Amino acid sequence: GRVIHILKMMCGSLYEAHLLGLVHRDIKPANVMLNRRGGEPDVVKVLDFGLVKAIDEEKRSQQSGGGLSGTPLYMSPEAIETPELVDVRSDLYAVGAVGYFLLTGQPVFHASSLTDLLQKHVTAVPDSPSQRLNHPITAELENVLMACLEKSRAKRPQTARDVMTMLNRSSAAFSWSTDEADAWWGRHERDDRAATTTASSDPGTAKGTTAGSSISGQKDTTAPFSDRAKVTADLGLDRTSLFQHPDDSNGP
Repeated sequence: GRVIHILKMMCGSLYEAHLLGLVHRDIKPANVMLNRRGGEPDVVKVLDFGLVKAIDEEKRSQQSGGGLSGTPLYMSPEAIETPELVDVRSDLYAVGAVGYFLLTGQPVFHASSLTDLLQKHVTAVPDSPSQRLNHPITAELENVLMACLEKSRAKRPQTARDVMTMLNRSSAAFSWSTDEADAWWGRHERDDRAATTTASSDPGTAKGTTAGSSISGQKDTTAPFSDRAKVTADLGLDRTSLFQHPDDSNGP
């Protein structure tokens, strides 16, 4: 239920941006902040619009030699093959990839190199979340995520509002209650205070924050990160990058 709530609020923010003619181009867990604001828990903010592109923007990427931009773990096939032609459906591919991460604790694809990862986004069919977890999840939620992850933009939901409508059809759409959210934030803030106390006595320990929590930091104990996930982090595949296409022989 909470995953559905987060995805719906993400899509609400994206829908407003899309109405203004903007594509985010870098939707990923680290750019989605979960907050408690006033008396409302689990307020979702989509951050870092540094790669935002106007939908009617001229093909500027051609001027830079066909370079790619985004976070490799969450890039759509068209962002890899024709980056100058991305549209709102590229953001929806990333929404599906973020939802996949929230459910499984792992990215859609594991890879040993940038080239391998990009090739998988373009051609490989991902395992369904229930296959990755080895236990069932609600069919409606799984169908939404797999629809967002379709290779063809025409087969994906066409707008963020379409995704929200599909999510509302899930039997778990309204199962995450305000009381449960408040209880989670109470535990989060207690843990944060404990981490801050530890940090004050140990300069080598990073301080926490009570302002919010990036969903990249939410851990699913049913699917802990594997050594393969560490490899993708070590290769920088989970970080925003501006780079030449690996098949571009004129690149650096």
